This record gives sequence, structure tokens and C-alpha cells, in this order.
Amino acid sequence: MLAILSLIAFSSCVSDDGGEEIICEVSVVSGEGGVVEVSKTEVLSGEEVTLSAFPETDYSFVNWTVNGKEVSTDNPYTTTITATTQFKANFEKNIAPGVEYFTDFGNSTRTDEQRALTSITLEGQTITVNQPSSQGAAIYFDKTSEVITLEKIKIITSNLNWKGNWMHSFLYVDWNKDGEFTSDLGGYPPVPKENSELLSYSFYGTSGSVYSGYNSKGENISGDGRSVWQLPEFSIPQAISSGTYRARLKIDWNNIDANSVASNEDAPCVVDFMIKITELTIPIYSVQVEASEGGKAQVSKTQVVLGEQATFTATPQEGYYFVNWTLNGDVVSTDNPYTTTITATTQLKANFEKYSKYFTDFGNSTRTDEQRALTSITLEGQTITVNQPSSQGAAIYFDKTSEVITLEKGKTIASNLNWK
Repeated sequence: MLAILSLIAFSSCVSDDGGEEIICEVSVVSGEGGVVEVSKTEVLSGEEVTLSAFPETDYSFVNWTVNGKEVSTDNPYTTTITATTQFKANFEKNIAPGVEYFTDFGNSTRTDEQRALTSITLEGQTITVNQPSSQGAAIYFDKTSEVITLEKIKIITSNLNWKGNWMHSFLYVDWNKDGEFTSDLGGYPPVPKENSELLSYSFYGTSGSVYSGYNSKGENISGDGRSVWQLPEFSIPQAISSGTYRARLKIDWNNIDANSVASNEDAPCVVDFMIKITELTIPIYSVQVEASEGGKAQVSKTQVVLGEQATFTATPQEGYYFVNWTLNGDVVSTDNPYTTTITATTQLKANFEKYSKYFTDFGNSTRTDEQRALTSITLEGQTITVNQPSSQGAAIYFDKTSEVITLEKGKTIASNLNWK
């Protein structure tokens, strides 16, 4: 549930001389859950301001809205002011009232100083832990003042900077904010169910076995492969509500329970931190096309969402033929039309070449019995239709240079001539 919200109110833009509106007054108020600041209280229309939100303890910033519609999840957020605008900074309480998390994991009793967690990285965002490897070092670390932002549906990669071996990792998120991290597994091999609070784990020996088990992707692991602490890839389900949640990373030996460790002598590590869940941002890319001398080109779309397809079509002028499509000078296709999936800003060039001048003055047929004519030519299953008339006076030469048959080097070519 969202807390009472901070407000940033912009008054009407007015002129300093009674003419065109050019100056905007900016005011700021705050409410429960956090405070806000704005970089300027007076701006010219078209000038930028920066909004900053500061959550109170146990609250997290969610987003900025205008008239109930989200405009950004950035914090700070810089935007251009062109009209009277009221922004709302939305905060969310991290845990429900009265909820407490178990954190009393004690201290390490290991003496060889060979195991310790230095940092956690998810999607390039790092939380530094710096767990000491000495005997008596703390096992639990509270990093809930730090937030990692993850997008729904996107495949999440991670890296655990861990010193040591023969340990396993488990990542949980308290989706319902009840103070518990549950491990809801299903199927066989057992994997986290949809919306499970256990997102990923490197190894878990089911049925009490420590000699063979599975990771959260359902992959069987045994033998020396059990010495694995890096988390498999995972994703945030679309059904999860956007917001900020408490997460827990536990490095332990074959123990899926988030509130216990197998043995303090193993030098385990437990870290709580926050993750902010947002909608997946899908990039939109510009798609352009150009043509060399001898033709023109067009593309089906000039703005394409990541992963969508665009079709490029080249049309040669008379006396020219299409050669290929190039991207930054490199050939990408000889197809025409050419359909491709767009994953970045793209500009293709259609290249044309001029036909050489060939002798074509073969005259006309003088045969009278109408028994001979060429209907079509087929090479490697690709057909050019000729439809030569068989009548006296029919043309002998046919210009089909606007049609192209593609053949591969070194390959034995099969053909068929449809000849009467």
C-alpha cells in the first residue's frame, strides 16, 4: 500500500513584463513517507529542473506521477518545464507494521579464514559486503539501505564475489512483505514455482541428499560440480507488482531455509538488501535506408521496438540491377525484399550496379510450323518465365535482366528448360 505522498507543485508560468508567459514558479511540499527537493523555485519556460526524493526509514521511493500517471522512476529526476505542472513523489513502506525479520545468525566459528563474501552484483549493480574471514566474524549483514533495481521479465544475471569453495547460494524476495522468505518449489526436478519467494539457487540436494541435487533451473548437479555458489539466471514474473521489496542472499551448505544456516563452522553469510521492481523498458530504435546510384530503397517502418522486424525493399532503375544490402560497408544480405529483426539503431544501404551493354539484336523467327518455343528457365528451383511465342515473326531475344537467380559457388547446379 502506498503511503501518504509528497507533492511538488508548480504554479502558473507568468511573464515578467505582462506579455508572453516565460517564468514558472516552483513550490515543494512533503508528506508521510519521505521528503522532496527541487533544484529551482523559478524557471523559464523550457528550462530544466531536478526533483529529488528522500525516503524516510522503512520507506522507499516508487515513482513520480503527474495527474496519476507515472512519468519517471528516476531519482533524482530531471525534466523540462513547459507548463504548469504538479508532480507527485510516491513512497512505499518496506514492511508491514509489526513485521520483523529473523537476523540472529550468530558468528562464524571457522578457523581457516578461507571463506568470505566480498560483494553481490545483480545486473551490474553491486552491494559491497566485505565479510571478514576471521573466526568470530558476523554472519548476518544488514544492507537494506541499499537498493538494486530490476525489470520484470528480463533475464537477470548475477555475480557473487565469494572467497572459498564448497558452498551454495540462495536468493529470496519477500513478495508479500510478511517478514518471511518462503521456498515454494514444485515439479520434478524441483524448481521455484511462479511467484515463489525463492528466485534462484545454485544447488539443493533434495530428499536430504548432499551428493546429488539440482539448481533452480532444474539442472542435475553431482560430484565436484556441487562446489558451485554462482546463482543461475532468473527473471521477475510479470505478475509481481512494481515496488520495493526486501531481498535476502544466503551462502550456506545445502540449506534452503532462509532463517537458518547449516553450521556456523562453515562460515556462511546472510545479506538483506532491497530490490526495486519496475516494468521492462523496451527500447525503440530508428531504422533508416539509403540507396546508391541506380535505384531507390524503402523500409516498412522507421521506428521499431526492440525485437520487431522491418522489411527493406530495393527498386532498380532501368539499366541497373540490385546487388546487396550493406551496414557500415559490410554486406548483410542479397535478398530483395530483405526482412530482419531489429536490435539496434539501423541504417542499411541498397547497392545497385549498371548492366554492361550486350548485343541483343537477334531479329525475329521466320519458322512457320509453330513447333518451337521456350516457356521458362529453371535453375536450382528458381524459375524465370519467358513465354516465347511459337508463331512466325516472334521475337528471338527476351530481356529478363530485372529477374535474379541466386547460385552458390562450388555447388552442382540442377536446371530445367521448359522447351516446346
